[in-house]
Amino acid sequence: QMPRHEYSDSAIASRQDLIKQAYNVLRNEKSRQIYDQQLFPPHTESVINGDTETQMSVSDAITLDQREIPEPTIDIDNNLLIGSLILLQELGEYELVLTIAQPYLEGKEKLAQITNNTDELRILWQDLVLTVTNAHLDLARENWQQQEYESASNNLTSAYNLLDTENLFNNLRKEIDLDIHKLRPYEVVELLSKENSELKDRQKAIAIVEKMLNSRGGIEGAKEDKSGLDKQSFLQFIQQIRTYLTPLEQEYLFEKESKRPSYLATHLYTNVLITRGFTEKNPELIIKAKRILNSLHNYQDVALEGAVCNLLLGNIIQAEKLVEQSQENNKVKYIKENSQGSPDLVPGLILYTEKWLETEVFTKFKNLNQESSSVQKYFDNSRVQNYLEKISPSDVDLNTLDQEADSFISDLPEVIHDPNNENLTLENDKFSTTSKIKLNTEKPPTMNLFASNYQTEESELIGLNSFLKNNLEGDSSDNSQKLENNNGLYEEEVLTEDELLENIENASKTNPKTPLIGLLIFILLLSFLSFLAYRLWNRSSSTNNLQISLTEPLIQLPEEIAAQDLILAENPLTAQTALSIVRQWLEAKAQGTGPNYNIDALETILTDPLLTIWRGNIIALRNQNAYRRYEHDIAIEGVSVNPQNNNQGNITARVKENSQFFRNGNLDNSRSYEEDLLVRYDLIKINNQWFIRNTEIIN
Repeated sequence: QMPRHEYSDSAIASRQDLIKQAYNVLRNEKSRQIYDQQLFPPHTESVINGDTETQMSVSDAITLDQREIPEPTIDIDNNLLIGSLILLQELGEYELVLTIAQPYLEGKEKLAQITNNTDELRILWQDLVLTVTNAHLDLARENWQQQEYESASNNLTSAYNLLDTENLFNNLRKEIDLDIHKLRPYEVVELLSKENSELKDRQKAIAIVEKMLNSRGGIEGAKEDKSGLDKQSFLQFIQQIRTYLTPLEQEYLFEKESKRPSYLATHLYTNVLITRGFTEKNPELIIKAKRILNSLHNYQDVALEGAVCNLLLGNIIQAEKLVEQSQENNKVKYIKENSQGSPDLVPGLILYTEKWLETEVFTKFKNLNQESSSVQKYFDNSRVQNYLEKISPSDVDLNTLDQEADSFISDLPEVIHDPNNENLTLENDKFSTTSKIKLNTEKPPTMNLFASNYQTEESELIGLNSFLKNNLEGDSSDNSQKLENNNGLYEEEVLTEDELLENIENASKTNPKTPLIGLLIFILLLSFLSFLAYRLWNRSSSTNNLQISLTEPLIQLPEEIAAQDLILAENPLTAQTALSIVRQWLEAKAQGTGPNYNIDALETILTDPLLTIWRGNIIALRNQNAYRRYEHDIAIEGVSVNPQNNNQGNITARVKENSQFFRNGNLDNSRSYEEDLLVRYDLIKINNQWFIRNTEIIN
C-alpha cells in the first residue's frame, strides 16, 4: 500500500528507499548473517540455530530481562527520518512514532541538521506534522473501537490543534473537526458514568454539553452541532445524562438554559428545585419552584407538580384546588381513590407525592436512588418545622420570586403552544408523547476519518446505550412496583374497591389511624403550628364557599414579622463569629482528609456545592490509601453581610496552611506544601447556623 496522498514525493521516496535497503540486506546470506548478529545476543542466536549445548528454550530467551537482551535498533540516515516514521506507523507503533517525532516538533533546528535548503526544510516540516497527525488519528481509531471515547477525543484534539497551529491540510482538519463533534455525546457519558468520577471530569463533561447546547441554540434548538443527533435524539441524550448528574449540576445546567428561554429546561429546573428542597429540607427552594410552576401553567398542565409543592409547604387548600384543575385524569383518579374515607385529598396526595419522587424524580439524579421519599420524614425535620412555623409563605419576598419566575417563561417559543407538536419531547418526563425514539445499538460505533465524502448520521447516536444500565424503552418490567411514565401513569396502582379496602385495612394494622384521625395527627406531628396553617385548616373544614388564593401574598401579622426579625437578629456575622467559622471549617477539613476520613465532620460547617466537592475529595484520598495532616494560622481581614439578605455573607481571611501528604503511611514531600493564601468564604445561614457554600482563593 502507499502512504496518504498528502505526503510529499521525497517522503514517499524515503520510505521506498528503506524498503529497498531492507530487501538488499535480507536477500544476501552474508549480509543477513551480520544483520542477525547485530540484533540477537549470542545465547539467543544459539537457541535459534539449534545449539544442542544450550539448555535455554526459545520461550526463556524471549522472556529474558531487557538488561540481558538489549532492544534491537536500526540506525538510519537522517534523510530517511520521515520514511522510517511512516513504516513504524504502518506497523501500528503509533506511540513510538510520537516519541521519536516529539523532539523534532519542538523546533526546526533538528530538522535543519538534515537539510539547509529552505524549500526542502518546509516540505520536511509538513511531512513531519502530517506523520504526527496520522499517529494521533490511528490512536483515536483504536480508542474509538475500544470505547475509550475520552482518549479518542484527546487524540483527535491533539491532531486538530497541531494542524490548526501550523495552518496545514485544511480538508483533513475539517474531517477531524467533524469527528471531534461526533464524539462529544460518547465522551460526555463516559466522563459522567465513571465510577468515582473526579470533579475535573464532571466539569469537562458539563462544559461539552454547554458547547453542544450553544451550537444547537438550546435544548429545543434547530441548529446543527455536528454530533449527528436530530432534535428528538438530542432530547433523548439529555434525558440519559440526567441520571449521571447531581442536583447541583442539573441546577447549574438547566437554570442557565431556562433563561435562553427554554420551556423544557424551565420545567427540568423546577424538578431540580423540588428535589433539592425536599432532600435538603429547604422549603424556600420549593417556594421558588411553585412560583415558576404557577407561570408555566399557562403553557402546560403542571397542576400536580404545583399541588406537590403546596403540600410540602402546608398549603392544603391550594394543593387540593390544583389537583382538581389537573387534566391528568389517571393521576387524579389515583389520588382520589387513595383518599377515600378522608374529608380531603391529603392521604392520596401524600402517597402520590412519595411515588412521584421515588419513581420519576429521584431516578433522574445521580446518587438519589436510595433517597427516602417519605413526606413524614420531611416534615419531621427541625429545619422544615422551624421554617414553616416561624416564617410563613407570606414572609417570603414574593415580588422577587415573581420576577424570577417571569424571567424563565417570557418569550417562550411559540411551538410550545401547539398541543400536536411531538418534536420536542423528553421520554419519561412530564411532556412526553406516546412516541418513543430508540437509538441504534446494533452496529458498533464507527469513525469517518479520512472519508472522501464525509457525512454525518442525522437521527441516531450509535452505541450510546452501551453505557446505560437500563434500556431506553423503559425498565418498569424489572420492577413491577414502578409506575409507568406515559399517559397511563399509575394505572397499575388503580385497584378494585375490594382490593382498595383490603389495602386500607392492612395499612391500618401497621399504622392504626383512621383517615380523619390520621390527618389530624399528621398536622400535629408535622408541626403545622404556624398561625397561617392553623387558619387555612379551619377555613377548609368550616367554610366551603370561601376561596383564598395562596399564590398571592397574605397579610403579614405583627407577631410573624417579629418572629422573622428575631431569626435574622440571631447569630449575626461578626469578626469573632467569622474566626470561629473558619476555624471550624479547617478543623472539619483536617478530620475529613485525615487517616480516619471523617466525612460527617464536613456537614457541620459546609453546604452544597462545597460539601459535595469535598466529599468527592475525601473519597478520592481514601481510594488512594492516602491522607493529609494540616497546620493553620488564621487572620480575619474582612466580614460583610448581604444588605438584601441577612442570611448571606462572606468572610475574607488570611490562611497560612502547612499540609503533609501521606500515602500508604509514608510521607510524600512532592505532594506536601506550605502556602500563604487570601481566601474568600461565601456563607449562607440555614436554621440560624452559618454554613460555607463556596470558597475562592484571591491570591
